[in-house]
Amino acid sequence: MLICRTASDSGNYRQAVKRLIQKRATMKRIVIIPALILICGLDAFSPVFAWEWEEERAFCYWRELLFDLAELHYPEFFTTHEVTLALKVQETVEEQDRYGSYSHYWNWFYRYYPGSDTYLAVNEKENAVYVFGTYFGPEITKVGAVEEVLRLFPSSMNSSFSDECVEVGSLDPGTTAYYGWTDNSPGPFFLFAVPDRTEGDSVVSWLPGAGGSTEVLTHHGSFLNYLHLYTEKEIVTSNTGLNYRVSSSRTYAAAEFSAEPGWHKASETTQYSPGLLLGPSSRYCVGQTWLSASVAESSTYSYFPTTTAVPMPPSTALTETALSLSYVVNVKARIKVQAGEFDSVEIITMDPENWTGHTRWVDVATGILIKDGPANTYTTPATRQSRELYLLQASGRCTLTICGEN
Repeated sequence: MLICRTASDSGNYRQAVKRLIQKRATMKRIVIIPALILICGLDAFSPVFAWEWEEERAFCYWRELLFDLAELHYPEFFTTHEVTLALKVQETVEEQDRYGSYSHYWNWFYRYYPGSDTYLAVNEKENAVYVFGTYFGPEITKVGAVEEVLRLFPSSMNSSFSDECVEVGSLDPGTTAYYGWTDNSPGPFFLFAVPDRTEGDSVVSWLPGAGGSTEVLTHHGSFLNYLHLYTEKEIVTSNTGLNYRVSSSRTYAAAEFSAEPGWHKASETTQYSPGLLLGPSSRYCVGQTWLSASVAESSTYSYFPTTTAVPMPPSTALTETALSLSYVVNVKARIKVQAGEFDSVEIITMDPENWTGHTRWVDVATGILIKDGPANTYTTPATRQSRELYLLQASGRCTLTICGEN
């Protein structure tokens, strides 16, 4: 049972928080493993609006990951692995008006490190990180927003999660999967259900690559009109039980991808440095959370002339991938799609800056994607499309009835 203390001090809010935190001996400690399931589980929240469930749960996983990463990368300050404590400070009328008082039960979460007499805290309402203690001074000091602090860490996985785990299998070489889009409305499955999506369908093959890597080959287009837009090849490697994307390339076949009048994009090749963390390679556990830090994207583009004979030289671009956080919420999810019913792992990936994300279900037997859709349930019908597995076969050749001549 999660227990917290409440205090009221409208004259000096932060001093009230400090006094409460320092009275930690009178508070109920939270054992980290059960707490992760209790606090971060959907059943732990009773918000007024259903769409807040995922925001509450996402914040919880990010908070616990931040604590774990701080202990891993800054052991001189956060000396040991400690449990998380929670407390609630009574809001002032101004704060209730500003933040709302209907959905948040816990204002502050923190860990205390007796070896350095240091506190690391997260304020949920402010979405901010605070420190105080021996190395940081006697006053509570704001470090920054949660997403800003997470950017200080490299790609990593948390150290505290449930023992409810599964081993996910791997594909046989040459396996091919067919995916289509559905709008999530009641009724039968519809390939290419949204008329204005011209690249909603895809055919994916997995092949062994050099040095133990995996090549993921994807043909994008439309099954209904046999339109082939582009082919993408992704190189994935594994290291210490985690998968990383190291490069990707695309070859375009449609003039819709115009760079400028007179040319259209022919190909692009992207290298990721270091590799972009995709997630575990085989073992998934409830509560498992990983940070995919921003990495450099170095891309090279080539072009085909269309209305002009003058060639366009290749161009290059250096950008960064977006920061994202992913967490496993279920390793026993039974999901039904057009291809059949599957036992799957349910994973949610969120962008902490924009509070957007998607949920994906991965087949336990093969590790392939079964379904991928928006994480929030409050999206409008126009944004509720999900990609679902339509057909899975061992042959690496696309069937003519689905893919036409492409």
